[in-house]
Amino acid sequence: MQDWLADIDMGVAQAEAARTRLMQALDDGAEVIRLAPDATLDTAGAQLLLAAVQTARSRGRAIRVSIPETAPAAATWSALALDAGAITLAEADAP
Repeated sequence: MQDWLADIDMGVAQAEAARTRLMQALDDGAEVIRLAPDATLDTAGAQLLLAAVQTARSRGRAIRVSIPETAPAAATWSALALDAGAITLAEADAP
């Protein structure tokens, strides 16, 4: 399984750079997008992650988003109720 560590904040200020890197990760065959333990996330970043999942699905591939439960991004992800669907928070695990 090929992991891609998102070592960039996933917020509106970094949206273009994050989008570019996510698309490159998809092109490189990433199966897991793993956010760093100190990653931040806002609604723009959540939208980018969901778009990456949709893009992968449209290409006939599955991709998983892994957010450590203790990461600042986890609170945003949960607040947006994104952990209620197929994309869920991961247990705190090493990249």
